[in-house]
Amino acid sequence: MNRPAHDLTPIIDVSPLFGPSPGRQDDRTDRAVAHALETHGSFVASGAWPGIDRQASRLCAFFRMANDSKESCAVSRFRPENRNIYRGYYPITENDSWSRRESFDVGPEPPMASPDVPGAESFREPNNWPGDEPWPGWREATLAMLNDLRDVGVTLLAAVSRGLGLDEDVVVSPARGRNATLRLLHGDVTGTGDGPHVITNRHVDTGVLSIIWQDSIGGLQMQGPDDRWRDVPVVADGLSVHCGDLMEVPSNRRLKATPHQVLGGQDADRCSMGIFIEPDFETIVAPPSGEPVSYARHLVNQFPVRFQQPETQDTP
Repeated sequence: MNRPAHDLTPIIDVSPLFGPSPGRQDDRTDRAVAHALETHGSFVASGAWPGIDRQASRLCAFFRMANDSKESCAVSRFRPENRNIYRGYYPITENDSWSRRESFDVGPEPPMASPDVPGAESFREPNNWPGDEPWPGWREATLAMLNDLRDVGVTLLAAVSRGLGLDEDVVVSPARGRNATLRLLHGDVTGTGDGPHVITNRHVDTGVLSIIWQDSIGGLQMQGPDDRWRDVPVVADGLSVHCGDLMEVPSNRRLKATPHQVLGGQDADRCSMGIFIEPDFETIVAPPSGEPVSYARHLVNQFPVRFQQPETQDTP
């Protein structure tokens, strides 16, 4: 899966943004991250969080729990007796051709408010945690990771706005609240004998900014505005950064949602973790096409089926 250097996502040392006197003292970092997102659609941030490799790996111990422990917090699509349809565990399904992975989604606590939009009631549901923890303190550590990574994302957004010469309030304001999704992921990337193959199909994220940690297996790829696919290199304590669909309008169309996918081909399991920086659900956002709407309405418009209660389940 090795590629020439020009087919790699750029690596940028962002430590000046997170040092003792963070922010504006070195505008070279601002320009570098803004240029990378504008020309490549993504970059790998080094120096943002020393030690995150160990911390993220420990959170992924969730996937080593017994199946009944994991499935106790599955969303209702997979466990009809559960009421949660948004936050919780998503097991691997044999007939899922889009992605071969299991995942666990967490949101802020206490749960977010959301406007009275059909389907948006699921956004108000609390997190659904397993009855047992992989290790003592895992739940608190997971929530701390969500909050701390969200802060990292807001800091990077501010740097991007400065690097592009845009109004910082306009670019960062959709992320000023406390909403975000932390997603732990685990997938089988066993080879087929035919070389690398796609195990998570090409897609873009709904939201403002996405930050991805991946373990040493790697496999993440980003597609830039030039339509070229670039491997995301595995860097010690590195975080891959790319744009969601709600970056386009605030950036004056200079930044667009970054298509990405995951390749398999090694005989190993792969763990990763994503933080998706989102507006609060009642925040008015400007989608790339269409009229401004609440973020809750935007999500329901994008995924009309996902937030519906299963028809086989009795309603309260």
